[in-house]
Amino acid sequence: MDQDGLHLLEEQCIQEHNPACSATCPARVDVRGICLEAEKGNFTAALKLLRKTIPFPGIISRICDQPCRNACVRKDAGGSIAIALMERACVEHGGVPVALPFIPKREKYLAVIGGGLFGLTAAIDLAKKGYQISVYEKAATIGGIIRSVPQSILPDEIIRKDFKFLLDLNIQINTNCLVEKIIPLGGGGFEILGKKFDAVLIGLGSNPHPLLDVELGKKGILIDPVSFETSFPGVFSGGRAAEFRYDKCQRNVDSPIYIVADGHRVATSIDRFFQNVSLTASRLKEGSYETKLYTSLEGEPDLPVIVPAGESYTKDEAIAEANRCLKCQCLECVKVCEYLKDYGSYPKRYIREIYNNLSIVKGERRKNQFINSCSLCGLCGVVCPTDLDMGKVCLESRQTMVEQNRMPPSAHDFALRDMQFSNSEKITLVRNEPGKTECGYLFFPGCQLTASNPDYVDKVYSLLRTLPELTGTGGIGIALRCCGAPARWSGRKDLLEKTKVDFIKDYKKLGKPKMIMACSSCYQVFKEEFPEIQLISMWNLLDKTSIPINFAEIGEDSTVSIHDPCTTRMESDIHDSIRHLVSAGGYKIEELPLSREKTECCSYGGLMWLANPPLAKKTIERRIEQSQNAFVTYCVMCRDFFTKQGKTTYHVLDMLFNSSMLDFKYCPPDYSQRHTNREELKTTLLREIWGENMSISNDRSYKLNIAQDVREILEERLILEEDINLVLAHMEETGHFLENPNTHHCLASFCPSFVTYWVEFTKAGDEFIIHNAYSHRMTIDEGSRK
Repeated sequence: MDQDGLHLLEEQCIQEHNPACSATCPARVDVRGICLEAEKGNFTAALKLLRKTIPFPGIISRICDQPCRNACVRKDAGGSIAIALMERACVEHGGVPVALPFIPKREKYLAVIGGGLFGLTAAIDLAKKGYQISVYEKAATIGGIIRSVPQSILPDEIIRKDFKFLLDLNIQINTNCLVEKIIPLGGGGFEILGKKFDAVLIGLGSNPHPLLDVELGKKGILIDPVSFETSFPGVFSGGRAAEFRYDKCQRNVDSPIYIVADGHRVATSIDRFFQNVSLTASRLKEGSYETKLYTSLEGEPDLPVIVPAGESYTKDEAIAEANRCLKCQCLECVKVCEYLKDYGSYPKRYIREIYNNLSIVKGERRKNQFINSCSLCGLCGVVCPTDLDMGKVCLESRQTMVEQNRMPPSAHDFALRDMQFSNSEKITLVRNEPGKTECGYLFFPGCQLTASNPDYVDKVYSLLRTLPELTGTGGIGIALRCCGAPARWSGRKDLLEKTKVDFIKDYKKLGKPKMIMACSSCYQVFKEEFPEIQLISMWNLLDKTSIPINFAEIGEDSTVSIHDPCTTRMESDIHDSIRHLVSAGGYKIEELPLSREKTECCSYGGLMWLANPPLAKKTIERRIEQSQNAFVTYCVMCRDFFTKQGKTTYHVLDMLFNSSMLDFKYCPPDYSQRHTNREELKTTLLREIWGENMSISNDRSYKLNIAQDVREILEERLILEEDINLVLAHMEETGHFLENPNTHHCLASFCPSFVTYWVEFTKAGDEFIIHNAYSHRMTIDEGSRK
């Protein structure tokens, strides 16, 4: 990920974009922030936010034409927020304004010709920066058109309070000043004025003097549509006195809020002019625009606008109206992903943190676990309005970490060793159907089905060989091995490539048959890594076969909810086939809130369960709490993970190969038993189908006595019986161990790869009683013995 790629990804996340109300408001009032403070009753903080963009909150809250209300997302769920009333409540209940901080003066002087909202807004913005401002107004009072607003709407007292801010900023107010007395007319006037002022702002209302030394259009002074600069350098204009040069867009010069916004914009230009920098650079989102922020109304009740009992809101009424505000944000991905939620932020920030993590040359990389915790399931990309997929970002980051040799070797060691075991000579079996010279189909059950339910693999293989749709097409072979998903998920391109090369050799020997896939993860990996191979989902095949598929009974309440594995997200035909099969079996289906293309991961995907067990537990709990129904799934890891958490979950094959679900009990095998199951399956298939006996493994194995509570510890710590055997073998070879004189327990260790294992044991006859075991990533060098 380079800088350009980083910025492109960051731009895809719209969470930080302005809400529709603020984007539509040309002055960019932070309505969301105001409502957040007001709903807590903190009107002082709300008023402070309002003052950041509105210099005269008392005036504007009474006369604003509220273009923001038309854009308010809440308008379709009870009515737009009464924003002007909320602003007025901030003024009335916000208390006394905080005293201004000390502002150091700058030796730059500005003349503001005209004392209307446009010029006064610019004057305040620039005075806050320390510039010295003089305002000249031809009338006896400043304010311009606001003085024509009826007293019933805008009392003089409100104007007086707001205009006091001008005096607090030491802005010089000069009234009863005619233009010709300030600017000599007839040519050279601005040059003369320039001897006293560094810049001039003209805000003369709708009738600019025709003899001003600037270029005029049909409606007023011609100004640049971005900088508001006139034809005379250093002279600016706007408001009702000006019209845009070479720009066809319409300006709402009669709107108070647009006039204030123009004041802010011209102040930015004058500030840049004083600093001798570009007046037009990086000014794309000034004024009103359409935001990209998406806010869903799903599940939002229709809440009517709070109508004040009087002319304005009481505190309680304002709090109630503020509570109606949706506090617009996107977070569509965070809503459906426990991983994104758990780290407390959102993709744009995560992407920046990942980039920083990958860019560190020296120092601690704090985002390693975050990068490795994503399930890579793709749900975020499906629900994201801009299709931003954090899974792709995290996978690429893992690959980069591996390439940079910055991925901790132990991070995915357990899963990669499991893959290595599944692709070892002990387990792999790629054979055609006995008695067949050609192989038309190759059944690929996947390494996890062979580990959890090896008997199902045997039964499915027998069933497939009876399907009339497959007869006469050559033999139906079988391949026992791992597809390479752990290597792919861990960013190990090298191991994935080796897995692919090893498989394709055997595959070509069979004549490149079509492949029947039982595992959804294998299906996804093969689809992406072997696009040339024709894949058939086992579920599509069983759904379309002409022979009857009988399912076990579940009892009186036959309602189930189907959990689709996340790796079938884009496989709608598989979703349909599963539902046809389950429905035909007599079951009623009640869909989960998120299913099919929006299904959630069980935490197996992306090796989340290995990188972040607490997060995996939360992810599983989130899913199983979504329905009281029994779950039906077609991924053994989904079933096993849910079952371990106490959720009644059936694999479709459980329902196919058992007579009744009423008496069905399933306990997922532990990690050691999963290895044993794979070995025994190969032995069974070779003996029963091909009439061959597999040679016994030469690995040293000891008779182990492991109590159930210790087994649970081993499972939690990812320690296999074969790891214990390695430690014991090393202990016997070297004679190195420690003995506790009080308990007589012995302690031995061994580091076969990246992890050091310790085993606490006692020996009783020909067996080893295992009391405890643990592991760590450190290696221990032995010193010399004296």
